Amino acid sequence: MHPIFGRVVAEWSSPSQQISSPAPFLYCVHLNGSDDLTLRVVATDFQSNTFQVIRSRHQLEDLRDDIGIGGSWSEFIDYITTSLKSGDVKLVLDGVSELGGASQAKLICQKAKGMPRILLALCKLVNGAASEEMAILSLELYNGFKDTECSLAEVVNAETRCHEFMEKGSKYHLQKALATEQMQKTTDRIKALSSQIEDFMLEFRESFVSPTMTFPKFDGSEALAWLARENQYFLINKTPLDTRVDVAISAISGPAIPWLQLLLMRCSSLSWDKFAQELLRRFGDSEGWKPKSVAEKNADLQKQLSMTFYSGKHKSQKINDRKDQGSSSAIVSAESPDKKTASDTNARKGTNRVVPAYRRSKVRGAILNDTEDDA
Repeated sequence: MHPIFGRVVAEWSSPSQQISSPAPFLYCVHLNGSDDLTLRVVATDFQSNTFQVIRSRHQLEDLRDDIGIGGSWSEFIDYITTSLKSGDVKLVLDGVSELGGASQAKLICQKAKGMPRILLALCKLVNGAASEEMAILSLELYNGFKDTECSLAEVVNAETRCHEFMEKGSKYHLQKALATEQMQKTTDRIKALSSQIEDFMLEFRESFVSPTMTFPKFDGSEALAWLARENQYFLINKTPLDTRVDVAISAISGPAIPWLQLLLMRCSSLSWDKFAQELLRRFGDSEGWKPKSVAEKNADLQKQLSMTFYSGKHKSQKINDRKDQGSSSAIVSAESPDKKTASDTNARKGTNRVVPAYRRSKVRGAILNDTEDDA
């Protein structure tokens, strides 16, 4: 525990014993240890009066009983410490010493007015003992001063750091405020630019005349044509799928209204495809509108391929038939009476033609030979 220092002006117990004017005293209180607690008090004027008292724990317990302070031991020590630190501390001198000054002294302290007082009787120290205690007191006083100086320096440093932190905080808040202001300006500028862009886009859209189309009415006739015009209307006006049925319902009139009422009672929710299919089933060809499945699409593709294959095969068959027809016509033409008459005429022309002499003998010989063979 750190020593407790204090300054007090001594008083004499009786005016008749006063041999000099009251002088200021400096006192120092030590509390050493926790189990074997000892209390040591030194008071001196650094001249001819130096007093000391040492109390052990047992003596302090007797003092506690004499004073009549209850509570725990630590509370009693806190009471003593608080009393010595308070401003209500007195040093009373008594008696006259042969070496000069008072022979004894009493240190009286009180925590607060009306509370028990603590009285400690001090003995006088002379010669070397007094000088030693004054030196110890001076050294402890110096150490206490240094400790206080260090503590003060730490406090100053802490305050300096606190001010620096506050300055940094102020700079941070200032920068934050500036950043917020800049961000607000940027946001306002973006909003202004967005407004300008929207105005420009509006003018740009208004500069073009969008195509319009009158919504067709349906009275139950020409269902497929009406659906085609309806789809064209939806495409031009960019009607969403989820609102097409509502738009189409508003166009139903005449004989188609009872059918529409029955359809709405039968189907709580209608898609556009379902509505068109039901309309065609009632007023037109529903197969023309029914979406084809994958199997149907594959069947159509197979049908197209078969038709293509059949067309090619049919063309090659026609070519072959034409060739056969040409050859047969040639044979028929050769066997026709006209062709036969022409061939006979040519044969007769050949018989009337003059045969050379060298061939005649050969022919005759051949004829003769043939005649012999026949005979």
